[in-house]
Amino acid sequence: MAPLTPFSQDGSNASVEATVMTIPYLNKIKVLAKISPPLQPTFRQTPVMRGPVIAIDGQDPALVQSAVNYLERMFKKEAKHHVRIFQGPTIKDPTTESSSDPTVEYLDTISSWHRVSDEVKDFVRTLNGSAEFNNVNDNASASANTSETQTSREDGSTSPKTLIPKTTAMHINSPQSSESGSDHSASTNTSLTALPLALVPRYQLTTADAFACSIPIRDSYTSLDHWQWMASLWRTCVGPDITVYIRECSREEIERFGGNAVEMRLQDARTIVIRRVVGSPGVLEEKALKRVGFEIEDFLTQ
Repeated sequence: MAPLTPFSQDGSNASVEATVMTIPYLNKIKVLAKISPPLQPTFRQTPVMRGPVIAIDGQDPALVQSAVNYLERMFKKEAKHHVRIFQGPTIKDPTTESSSDPTVEYLDTISSWHRVSDEVKDFVRTLNGSAEFNNVNDNASASANTSETQTSREDGSTSPKTLIPKTTAMHINSPQSSESGSDHSASTNTSLTALPLALVPRYQLTTADAFACSIPIRDSYTSLDHWQWMASLWRTCVGPDITVYIRECSREEIERFGGNAVEMRLQDARTIVIRRVVGSPGVLEEKALKRVGFEIEDFLTQ
């Protein structure tokens, strides 16, 4: 089935990138959340609990890593969470020459991420490696899984392209070892109730954007259709409970938000946006990272 939106670009990489990156990022995050929702039951459900999944997205690997490092240190220091970072396949520099088919590269990348997603699911469902906790989670979600299976069967004839008509109306997230005896004792006590917390750098949004920009369009798909096809392949992967999106933008855009580097969209999109003027030297400002850390912790404990 051909996309319903008209073909309107020349198919070159430069043209595709220019239009793909004008699709509002919050719309992309919301579409990905429908395709790949967060794990059920939610991390807030009691008495059965699971840990949260936090994606840190952005096209600059160094900026993403600085945010990951900060959040890892913060959560390990508090010792309330068992923190683990899940690295996915490296995204190649789009300017690097490659003899392989970029579409095949994307399919290989998605395949790798599906395996990482399975590891994330297992991790956040396990409290301090307790098999008993994991089994309780599995039993508690059995009925939900059965319902999902029935729904999937009913929708089994639906292809990823059927997502396009629904979205074309758019105007287009191990406990730290201690060095002192007293710290070790405190860590041992808190580890009894520590929840797993997964940090996933450069996950769905980053990967879908990068490949949508680098793979030429050679058919009747528009840039929007093209990006939505990339997004559709994340189906059955675990979706993040929170997305931290590092956005490099113009100074004018930051000024439109009152000069604030951090925008909170947790309630409507489970997203925190960190803005930074494109081309700025150095890493992310610590005050911005502190605000992000505070808001995430507050959201997790609500």
